[in-house]
Parts: sequence; C-alpha cells; structure tokens
Amino acid sequence: MGQSTSSSSQSGEQPQLPPVKNLDQFLDRLRQLLRAECLTRQEEDWFRSLFVKFSSGSDTTPTWDESDLIEFLGITLPDDIKPTLRTAGPLIHRCMIRLGSFPYQNQPVSSLTPDVALVAVIILLRRHKKWARAISDAATGEDDEEEKWSEWQRRLFFQCMAIRDSPEEDSNQRETASNVGRNDVDDKDLLRAYRFVSDHNKRRDWERHPKIVHHGPPMISASELPSSQSQDFSGFIPRNELESLVKLLIANQLYLIGNGPEILVQEGEQLDVCVESIMNSFPRSDEAPGIGWESFNRVFSELPNIFSGINRLLAPFITPHDREQIDSAARADISVLLQNIYSSPSQPSKLPEGSIFSLPILAEIATFLPEGRLAFQDASLLYTTKGAKLELATLKREMDQRSQPLLLLVSGVASGKGDSNERTSICIGAFLPDKDQEKRHIEQGILPMLSNVFQLRPSHNVSSGPEATVTGEESSNILEVKIAERDYATARLVLDEQAQTAIIHHRKHDENGDTPTSEIEVKAVDLVGFPSDKGLLDSLVDRKFFIDSEPKLKGK
Repeated sequence: MGQSTSSSSQSGEQPQLPPVKNLDQFLDRLRQLLRAECLTRQEEDWFRSLFVKFSSGSDTTPTWDESDLIEFLGITLPDDIKPTLRTAGPLIHRCMIRLGSFPYQNQPVSSLTPDVALVAVIILLRRHKKWARAISDAATGEDDEEEKWSEWQRRLFFQCMAIRDSPEEDSNQRETASNVGRNDVDDKDLLRAYRFVSDHNKRRDWERHPKIVHHGPPMISASELPSSQSQDFSGFIPRNELESLVKLLIANQLYLIGNGPEILVQEGEQLDVCVESIMNSFPRSDEAPGIGWESFNRVFSELPNIFSGINRLLAPFITPHDREQIDSAARADISVLLQNIYSSPSQPSKLPEGSIFSLPILAEIATFLPEGRLAFQDASLLYTTKGAKLELATLKREMDQRSQPLLLLVSGVASGKGDSNERTSICIGAFLPDKDQEKRHIEQGILPMLSNVFQLRPSHNVSSGPEATVTGEESSNILEVKIAERDYATARLVLDEQAQTAIIHHRKHDENGDTPTSEIEVKAVDLVGFPSDKGLLDSLVDRKFFIDSEPKLKGK
C-alpha cells in the first residue's frame, strides 16, 4: 500500500491540485481533465487558434454562433452539400453547446466558447471512449460494453439535439435545477463525471516518490451539486434538421477509403434515396412537431455507426498543421489553406458496380455493418443478375465455396397485381460473416461480428444476431437466411426460385408483437464479398482525415 498525504503538506515538491468547492470549479476541473486526457497539447493549441480566427466575438472572449460554425465546417465540404449543412447548422450548434455542458446537457450554458466546444469535440470524436470512459455507461471488459456505449451515446445525442417544449427548459440555470426526489438514475451523468474528477483528485511523483499519493483538497459532495436530470427525454428534433444531418453523415461515411462527400454528392438522386429511406423509418404524425426520443432510439439503435461520419466533419478542428501560418494569416487565407490541406480528394476506391451494389448503397449499409472490421475498399462482386430469371443453384455455389464475409442484396417491387412500375420498390439483404474467421476471433478473445437481415427500401429495418443459418440444398428451389436474435425473435430472408419472389420476416419490435413482413417480386440480385482477416484501417486510401484514437497524454 502506498503512503497518503495531502498536497498542502508536500507543496514544496508537488504543485497543489485545484480546489473543487463549488459547481463552477467542478465543471472547470472536469473540462481541464478531459482536455488533458483526450487531446495532445498540439491539438488543443491548433483548435484554440482556429476558434479565435473564426469567431465573430472578441478575441478576449471568443464565441461561435451558428454562422461561425457553419462557415468553418463548410470549408472542407463541396458546394453541392453546403445548403444541407446550413439546414443542419442549428442542430449541430445546439448539440455542441449541450455536449460541451456535460453532465448538464439538459441545463446547458448559453454560448459556444472554446472550453465548451473542446468537450463537445472530444465526445463527438469519441476520444473519451478509452481515456475518459468513466463518464459513459460502459465499463471495460463487460460482455455488453459496446452495446452500453451505444445506448449512452444515443441518449446523450438526443438530449443534445432536441428542442425543449418550453423556452425556460433551455435556460442557463444549473444552480436552480430541481433536486426534489432526485435519485442515482436522475444523477447518472453527474455521478459518472464526479467519479472521473474524484479519481483524478490525487497524483504521484512516479520518479522521486512513487509510493506517496498526493491528495487534493476535499471536494464538494455530489449531493451538493445540481441534478444532471439524466432521464429528461422531453422535446423533439425538427425533422428537416435531422434529415439534413443524416445526409451529411451518409455523404461522409466512406471518407477513409477516399470516397468522401466530394464523391458521394455526385451520386445525386441515389444519395437522396438513401437518406429518404432512413427518414421513412421515423413515423410521421400531424400532431408531433418532430422526432421524439422513442423513435430516435429505435431507428438509430439499428444503425450503430451512423455517427461515424462526424470524424470527417470535425477532423480539421484537431488535426494540427503549421500553427504559425494560422496565427499570422487572415481569415480568408486560412480558409484557402484548409481547403488545400483537406479538400483535394485523393484517388477514390474503385468499387465494383453491380445490379444493386453501388457507392451510396455501401455508405448506407456501412451504418450498421461491423465498424472498421471490413475492408470496404477491397469489396468484390461475386454474383450479379438483373432482369433474368433467378437461378439459386449458381448463387448457392458462390456462397458455399467462399470463405469470406458476404453481403447479399435483393431488389424488386412489392408482390401484387397490376403494373410493376407502379408498385413500391423494395430492397432487402443479409450480411454473413466468415464462420472460420469468427471462430478464430472467439479463440483470440475478439467479439465476433454480428450477422444481419435487413431492409433498405422503402424504409430501414435491421435485425442482428450472433449467427446466421443458411439453408437450402443446391438442387432446392428455396434459399433461407435465418437469424435468431438476442431476444429470441427470428428474422428470415427467403428466396423462392419457382415463384421468383423473396420474403423478409423482420424481428418483433412493435407494441402489438406483430412481425413486419415484406414480399417482393425479384428483379435483381447481387452477392458481394469482403476479404477475411482484413479491416478498414489495414489499407487506408485517405489518411487526411484519419484521427488517432490514442493521443499521447500531455499530463494533468
């Protein structure tokens, strides 16, 4: 056991830790620790220089309003998508202010200052996931660690994007936050942030006195601080703002393989169809002013990687270059400099074009396929047919002889009578990991990739499970992909050669326990393969926007 002493008794050897006696000191210490743990000194200095240059406020108290944020984010985006950015701007600005107010995102500060913005960027870029994960709900080593992490992120993002029903709920009155009937669930974010600060209220001199622990002054108790109101799910997200954000995210989904927004916006209508299908998953109601928590949580729980594109948007914030050029340059010159650094697209990945498979489809599917564990840039088209009769024997042979992750895509129109051109277009599919590869992962202690049965058109519905069962002999007229989910519900995709149809049975998730089913008249089928034992980062095409998740700590 190490010896323990207060910092005051060792003031000659160790600088005193700052006092944490009130709310402002608590928040200042939390923000300082997050910066110290999750950013390098160069990253922070670069950020602060840019923030001052693009602030419409004074140099002494710089702040960013919506127009400042939109102008900066737009520097590295193509002109075609800037109207989308302007629509999403209020949501992004609101979200950054609230995230930067953590754990009081439900009683946020009023302005986006550098300190507030830095905390927001740290959380949005998931820098805290390793070095400050104590502030989230996930605990290292738990089997459901990633699931808890995703749940925490969705809750936090909704609370930070939503507009409250009454203006007073958005006021900067943290000190007067209601403490009546508060409990640990209401104080969840506060207690985790408090633990993070408390754990750092001590230090050691590892070189001279490694066994002596220097403690800071006693902290204010958590019960004396206002409640974080962590279970406040009031308010809504305006549909047009969320739709624009989704378009930005899809356009930025494949930036690491050289297919950034400069490439995706060229797809025009196909990109819009992807966005429309995701938004169709949110129910429309004349009574609801926007997207509420329940539908937000349901839809985005099926798209766990939807926010990955944020890295491409925010990379210029903390990817340092020549800071002296920034400090001495005019604002317009800095914009040109950043455009030269970031906007010139590298050689994009040459992906195969199938009857269904395309760049926008891959960007859309990447929102739920295993993040970072598939080399999208090395996808290959193994089988494709369009307009011809469905022949399952050939498809089955391709699936059976391949030892690699497979993506099956099926498109057509809703089954029924009448002109097929007037029937609803439907696209469904399945993702099947390589079983041999997954066995090796389990032996190595790596979580296996989940299998998926999904629908992309006209709206999204994604079912996931630890293993898929594929049945159907080569001579059979039926091919079935079945996934048993964790809640024991079953999702199935069935191809019928004789009827030339496909049926998808989704999991049970509605309040009546009904199983949504879609039957389509098949028009096209694609089978896409990804290399085994190779991930996205193994052969990056575009490193301009790559953000290292493990910064070198600069000390506290």
